[in-house]
Amino acid sequence: MQPKTRLGTAGPALHASHPSPTGRRLRRFLGLAAVGAALGAVPASAQATLSVDYKGPAVGAFTEGDIVMPVTGFPALGPLPLPIVVVPAGGGPGTLGLPTFAGCAGHAPGIACGIEVDALSYGLDGPALPAMPPGSYYFSVESFAIGFPTGFGGPNVMTESAVSEAGADVFADLGLPPAPLAPFLTPTPGNAAVIDGNGLPVPSPWVYPGTGLIEPTAGFCLLPDTGDNLDAVDVNGPIAFPVYFSMDAGFPDMPCGFPLGGSAVANGYLPGDVLAAAGGGLLPFVWIPAPGLGLDLFGPGTDDLDALAIWENGTGVWENAIGPYGWVGGGADMVLFSVREGSAIIGTADSLLGIPIEAGDILIPPAAPGLAPQMYIAAENLGLATFRSGFLAMDDLDALDVLTPTIPPLDKGGVGAGIPTNVLIALGVLLDCNGNLVPDVLENVSYCTAGTSASGCQATLSAVGTASATALSGFKVSAATVEGQKDGLFFYGTNGRQAVPWGNGTSFQCVRPPVKRGPLMTGAGTIGACNGAFSLDLNARWCPSCPKPAHNPGAGSTVQIQLWYRDPFNTSNQTTSFSDALEAVVCP
Repeated sequence: MQPKTRLGTAGPALHASHPSPTGRRLRRFLGLAAVGAALGAVPASAQATLSVDYKGPAVGAFTEGDIVMPVTGFPALGPLPLPIVVVPAGGGPGTLGLPTFAGCAGHAPGIACGIEVDALSYGLDGPALPAMPPGSYYFSVESFAIGFPTGFGGPNVMTESAVSEAGADVFADLGLPPAPLAPFLTPTPGNAAVIDGNGLPVPSPWVYPGTGLIEPTAGFCLLPDTGDNLDAVDVNGPIAFPVYFSMDAGFPDMPCGFPLGGSAVANGYLPGDVLAAAGGGLLPFVWIPAPGLGLDLFGPGTDDLDALAIWENGTGVWENAIGPYGWVGGGADMVLFSVREGSAIIGTADSLLGIPIEAGDILIPPAAPGLAPQMYIAAENLGLATFRSGFLAMDDLDALDVLTPTIPPLDKGGVGAGIPTNVLIALGVLLDCNGNLVPDVLENVSYCTAGTSASGCQATLSAVGTASATALSGFKVSAATVEGQKDGLFFYGTNGRQAVPWGNGTSFQCVRPPVKRGPLMTGAGTIGACNGAFSLDLNARWCPSCPKPAHNPGAGSTVQIQLWYRDPFNTSNQTTSFSDALEAVVCP
């Protein structure tokens, strides 16, 4: 085990034993008493936080050293205002304590000011376990990352890169076997975009929750850039001290050759160090020096730590896990990281699998001093391009978090059981036939108001299965609480919703004409009771080889469905009534 690195006197007290996760959170929240002014009305609870690099247009509203969050706390659909500062880079208690902050506050974008924060963790990430569901590793990439085709649907690094939006987004894995993972060892290499930059369908056609960053980037080398590049992220917080982070190197930022922020040296550190801010207004201290990570083997400052995920075991000191999952059980700390393109360690064989290190790899510290980092997850398993696998680019992993289950905004309607729905859509586990990133199961929705029959019954529709343009069966539409012994039929169309009164009664015609009709069905139930029912498998009616292929609504369309039934004794000027209506997306 490598030597422990003690926290400074302003940090949390050391413990002889490993406190429970609840105890650790309470201990960290106690540190928030000093940051009330910085957080304002923001509650001491889980939030999505991030930082950006100095090149984008959001700099000026805040600095590239500030930790910010969406105004909504968690990602939300746009349009959104710019994120707000929750932990300033400097300026006293409740900040990161960086001495260069005073000279950088309010500086213009595109100017490297020596304040940039390059990675972020609150020490509560994960921890990662050998068996993890898809969508447990969250990451961002540098704006010039390209990804590669994986056979899984978008949005992903490749699709977002094509419209210069990848740099502001957050992606998640599609499922990974236990580490260590050499290239292409997962059966599902790839990623799914789960957090957008601006939360808008421009220029990317997909809509999913965003953070309020500005998109797209220029897509070529430009200072200042037209869009933001997310540089660090913690998906679920909580915002609490100590804050672990790293700072920028001073060597050229590839592929453009622009200078990096140079913030590490400007503040008295090395770009490979893991720093910790205790929140009391003191200077950050080195929690893990660069050599502890296997960096700077070619000299001080030759490597730049670029992404960081930490699960700190509660002792307040760094205890090396030696190898993958050595942190399980709480006897050591989980430290996952990446290095930036241009770092001297790139191309060196990792000390576990002997694979040349690249900028998209997730690494862990070496088992002993003087060795290179160990491979944890090779970039290809995340759908990131590498030179070693023959791609024409090396994608840069810019930020990292480990989280399961996911936060509610990323699991729409809870249908992913804690896994981001975008991940399950990419894998084909959840169907999204119209490509709007809303699972089809959430789009089989009821609308409109059911009429009241002569006996006081209101017929209601439901559906089981998935509407399909080709399946021979599997989309059963049912009507319940229909007045007994009244004949009826389903009708359907693809021209949208309406709510046109049916005579002077209580029913509405809710499917916009023209419509197609199902067969007339004999009513069941008891006269005068609301126990009548109808059902019809519409796939078995409109499929190409079924009785009414001309009724087929077509793949990708949205179909509206309603029940008409006889109601001769109602008090309106009509002798029939309608149910409520149902809308569904039609899959291929």
